[in-house]
Amino acid sequence: MPHGKDLMILAALLLLFFACRSNKEGNAREKIWMQTEPVQCLGNPWEQDWLATKGRKYEDYPKGDPRVLEEAEKEIIRSFFEKEGIRIYKVEGVSFPDSVMLCDACDCPQGYTLNVLIAPADSARLRNFGFRIKKEAEDGK
Repeated sequence: MPHGKDLMILAALLLLFFACRSNKEGNAREKIWMQTEPVQCLGNPWEQDWLATKGRKYEDYPKGDPRVLEEAEKEIIRSFFEKEGIRIYKVEGVSFPDSVMLCDACDCPQGYTLNVLIAPADSARLRNFGFRIKKEAEDGK
């Protein structure tokens, strides 16, 4: 039969085990914002993927005001990254101020910053698509 001291040690070890496990699970639930500036002329990977689907044409892509991220495009973005194994929890488009002039060249920004909320574990893979952590972007890095 275990002694009082042995029970105390066992209880402390169990408490430590579950505290560490709970902390790991909490970290897995953390999310970070990453961002990029999409380019015009359907030159972004999610747009190219959408166009590659049989029968889809440039004119059919859901686009309106260049400074606005359309709701239908949010779903296209989510779907593309899901196929890439990256879960997107939230998609936002933040319009450039009206004072910022936009050019018409295909390598020019569309007129908004694309923000996506992801798990930190996916950040390295999202960097391969030109995204950066939102804080880095705000610091000018």
